[in-house]
Amino acid sequence: MSWLEKDERLIYRLSKPQHDGQTGLRHTPMEFLDRMGVLIPQPRCHRHRYHGVLAPNAPLLKAVSECAGLRVERAKMPL
Repeated sequence: MSWLEKDERLIYRLSKPQHDGQTGLRHTPMEFLDRMGVLIPQPRCHRHRYHGVLAPNAPLLKAVSECAGLRVERAKMPL
């Protein structure tokens, strides 16, 4: 990242060129903060989602949770 005094803009250098060949982004400091702020999750917002039997309202969730502490025997190879 670098600062241009004359334009009062930040230049963020990209690690790889974009599909159009662009190698950097030019923004004012406020534009840059606006774009970075979108990437930060809201407070108390869960980013992990569960599907299938581990979903919060799944009918089998209770049955799966009860089996979690049980000891499991090792499976034997069929002959």
